[in-house]
Amino acid sequence: TLIRPLLGMSESELKVWRRDFHNALDPNSRLILELVPELKPIIGEPPPIPGLEPQQAKVRFKFVLRNFIRLFANSEHPLVLFIDDLQWLDIATLDFIEDLLTQKDLRHLLLIGAYRDNEVGPEHPLTHKLRAIRDAGTRPHEIKLTPLSVGDAAQLVSDTLNCTLEQSRTLV
Repeated sequence: TLIRPLLGMSESELKVWRRDFHNALDPNSRLILELVPELKPIIGEPPPIPGLEPQQAKVRFKFVLRNFIRLFANSEHPLVLFIDDLQWLDIATLDFIEDLLTQKDLRHLLLIGAYRDNEVGPEHPLTHKLRAIRDAGTRPHEIKLTPLSVGDAAQLVSDTLNCTLEQSRTLV
């Protein structure tokens, strides 16, 4: 979804984006192209990337993905990412989120995450990552949602079905 609006831009606007992509991603553009094939008309066919040991490849991937996100998260157009069901993320994704949120130079990014706290105990990997993010100096804001009251549900049904509160209460 970030790339599609770029595809409709003029050639002069694309030229700026093309330069920015190359500055941020080269010589590892192929890593992003494998994730986001829609980029190919913008950046072209990048050269193959050299193989690395698994740990080095992981560090390189995080670096390239962080730079990719940084292209879209700037003062001209801040970026909001919403990730639902954080409790089901794998460790590698949780590691990347931790890395992303603890970067002091990455601004203009708002990450909104949602998870079911009844599925996340003290030993859950998400709990450990949230603690590590806090320990690194990032202070996430937490909002705990409670179940809707009968009155709130009635108002929601009433608004949705364009009926009175009294009519909605039977359904609620």
